[in-house]
Amino acid sequence: MSEALLHTLTLMTLVAIHLGLALCLGSAASQLWLGRTSSSSPMPWQKRTGEQGLALRRTGLAIGLLGILAAAWVEAAIMGDTGFLSAGTTLVTLLSRSHFGHAWLLGLGAWLVGGLLLLNARPTGEYGRPLVAGLAAMATFALTRSAVSHAGSEGDFTLAVAVDWLHLVLVCLWVGIVAAGAMLKLPDALSASAERTLAARWVALMSSTATGTLVGIVLTGAFKVWRGWAAVGSFETYVWSAYGQALLVKLLFVGAAAMLGGFNRFVVMPRLLLEAGSRQTDASHWRKRLILVLRSELLALLLVLVAAAFLSTTELPGS
Repeated sequence: MSEALLHTLTLMTLVAIHLGLALCLGSAASQLWLGRTSSSSPMPWQKRTGEQGLALRRTGLAIGLLGILAAAWVEAAIMGDTGFLSAGTTLVTLLSRSHFGHAWLLGLGAWLVGGLLLLNARPTGEYGRPLVAGLAAMATFALTRSAVSHAGSEGDFTLAVAVDWLHLVLVCLWVGIVAAGAMLKLPDALSASAERTLAARWVALMSSTATGTLVGIVLTGAFKVWRGWAAVGSFETYVWSAYGQALLVKLLFVGAAAMLGGFNRFVVMPRLLLEAGSRQTDASHWRKRLILVLRSELLALLLVLVAAAFLSTTELPGS
C-alpha cells in the first residue's frame, strides 16, 4: 500500500477520533445546560433537546470507536511496512511492545468505560455520577492521545503534554458545543413561557461556554506555538516549514469560526433573547439566523479538525 494512502487513512482516523470526542463532550455540556429537573415530568422542549443530545452522544461514541480501532490497524501497517490487509501480523507486536500500543490500549479502555457511563447518564439535566465519571474517562482518553502526539516526545508527564491535552479537550469541546447548537430547535412564540425561558438560558450558556473555551484555546495554542518556535530558534523557519503552513491554515479556519461565533453572540443573540421573552414579537427570523450561523461555524470547525490532523502527522520544524 502506498505511503500517501496510509497517510490519508491516518488523517481520517484522527478526524474521526477527535470528532467523536467532540460530540460526546458537546452532548454532555448540552445536558448540563438543560438544568436539573424531575425525570418524571421534563418539559417537552427539554425532553426533545435531551434526546437529541443523547443521539449526538451515541453518534460520537460510534465514530470515535471506529477511528480508535482503525488507528491501531493503520499504525500497524505503517510499522510493519506491509499492506493494509496484512497489518494483523504486526498488530500484536505494536500493542504489546510499543509506547503507541500501550497508550492505545489505555485509551480504548477509557473510551469504552466513558461511553458506557455517558450512555447511562440521564439525558435531561441530571448532573449525576455517571456523567461526571464518564467525562473523567473521556479526559483520560484525551490524555493518551496527547501522550502519543508531538507533545509527548520528551515524556508522558510533562508540561507540554498537559497543555496539549487541555488544548485538545477545549478544541473538541468547542466543536461539540457548536454541533449541539446546530441541531437545536428553539421553541416558538406559542410555546409555554417556561420553555422559552429555559431555551434562552440554554442558548446563553452555550454562548458563554464557547467564549470561555475559545479563550482557553488561544492561550494553550499560543504556548504550543511559542514552544515550537523556541525549539527552532527562527520565526521565519518555523512559519515557512510544512508544519508552520499547516498551522496557518488551521488558524485561518479558527479565525473564521470565531468571527461567526462572535456574530451570533453580539448580533443575533441579544435580539433573539429579547424577543423570545415576549409573545408579542416574532423571533423566528433570529432563531433561523442563529442556527444558520451555527451550522456555518460547525463547517469551519470541521475544517479545523482536518487541519489539526495534518498538524499531528507533519514533522515539527527542526526535528
